[in-house]
Amino acid sequence: MKNSILAVSLIASIALAQPEANGGNVALDSTQGTQASTAESSAQNPAPATSQAPSATQSSAQSSTKEAIKGAFSGAKVEGFGFARYFSNFGEDGEGYSQQYRLKLDVTSGDINGYSITGGIIFSQGSSTPDTGYTTHGSVQGSRGYVDNGNFSDRFGISVFSANKTFKFSDSDKLSIKLGRLNLKSSLNDKNLDMGTGGSAVFQSGKIAYGLEYYDSFIPDKASYALRRRYPAGGSAETRAVGIGNNLAILSVKTGKVKGKDGKEKDADFGGFGFNVTLANAYEFVDYMAFVEGSYKILDTGLSLKAQVVATGINANPNNLQVGYSTSDTNTKLPLGWAHASDYAQFRGIYNINLAYKIGGFSSKLGYLGSFGDGYGVIFDTKGGIDASGKAWNEYFTATYEGFGILGSGSKSGTDIMLAYLNLAYKFDMGIKIALDTTYVGGNNNFPILSSASDATKVGVTQYNAANGGLLNHSQRFKSVDFVEITPSIAYNFTKNLELSAFAAVFAGDINLTKTRFELKYTF
Repeated sequence: MKNSILAVSLIASIALAQPEANGGNVALDSTQGTQASTAESSAQNPAPATSQAPSATQSSAQSSTKEAIKGAFSGAKVEGFGFARYFSNFGEDGEGYSQQYRLKLDVTSGDINGYSITGGIIFSQGSSTPDTGYTTHGSVQGSRGYVDNGNFSDRFGISVFSANKTFKFSDSDKLSIKLGRLNLKSSLNDKNLDMGTGGSAVFQSGKIAYGLEYYDSFIPDKASYALRRRYPAGGSAETRAVGIGNNLAILSVKTGKVKGKDGKEKDADFGGFGFNVTLANAYEFVDYMAFVEGSYKILDTGLSLKAQVVATGINANPNNLQVGYSTSDTNTKLPLGWAHASDYAQFRGIYNINLAYKIGGFSSKLGYLGSFGDGYGVIFDTKGGIDASGKAWNEYFTATYEGFGILGSGSKSGTDIMLAYLNLAYKFDMGIKIALDTTYVGGNNNFPILSSASDATKVGVTQYNAANGGLLNHSQRFKSVDFVEITPSIAYNFTKNLELSAFAAVFAGDINLTKTRFELKYTF
């Protein structure tokens, strides 16, 4: 935090230096130098007392600098969240308990001539995916605080650090540029956890936002887990840190944000229509990743319709994924994790359509998702901007393979998936929200199975290991399953920012277990 304060002060002193009428620079140091020179001259040639006073220009410069630095702090914006979670699995196909804690805090200074600095930290401890043998006894560390004991999910470090510049051309037209370590906030990513080092530029003209991003190195959070389960060539099974070195470019065009009558930002639309087109390329790894969304709000009815299509083409050479996993070798070529080149899906796609209705505190959504191509692993995250249902099936089994991630279950050739879902929710005036999510999951989905639910003798279970699938000796098991997830949930907001919530995801069909989550969350 001290470093951020010093950086803000430095930018303020540089950015606010203005040329004098005689061509000199009025910066803080030059002003002090002028004062010193004046004092020395006065000692040799006494002048009237009034001549020793700073000039109007000097006083104005000092005052402007102080006001700017003050504005950088008083205008600072804090974003992020902190939560504590408690998970449990129980039933025929699952067991185990776990705790998880996370804090993500980003601070952006106030603008100084359009310039600002963003710095943030992230702290993560514990797992959201308990399995056999997981207990909460002894999992909370002692009074001296956090220690990384080799658990891959336990992290503490810098989340973001960037220099920012905003050009305002009018009330509706502006250009925002960021350079440094950034969150990847596209519809293809987890906007809180996926990271990249590079830059982004977003130009909003009226209701349309145009975005261009380029990263020299990046790492999707869920992909980091999938990569750790594979042996990097010449690497160690104890790989602690990974990054993808295939340069990433993201281009987006979508309806942006506008201020409503209440002064709050909301999604823009054109007579009820909205759209989002996001394209990405990771050099010699992802040839293309295309996310296309269209939506329509039937005005004054509470009804809205949304359609999404995502298509992804993976490079024909599965050894082109560049993974840096240590300081000694940052250009390791790694297969995508299946036994042979023919085992991974080169072309993947999904489509999703839903109808939503909202009136008063009641909201509902009915939808269907299917896939095409030879796989369904289509985005960097497991969910991203894909607006489909399910509280637990697509993230909380292994945090690695389920869902729509490009290195997950849907990255294997010959896989497909289908979802049918219905969500019902009601929000009461006293801050309580209750909901019921029902999701059917089917298809040849190659779904990850918990070790407590499977062994080598179970019919249809495939166990990939270092010999036949490129996975670590942890040896994840997979099986194509059909099941229904029925999840009642409740949330209570003590304040606008503090929420207590709970859900119980009941699985029936080829998977039989109940997964619960209790969460206390504060949003900054």
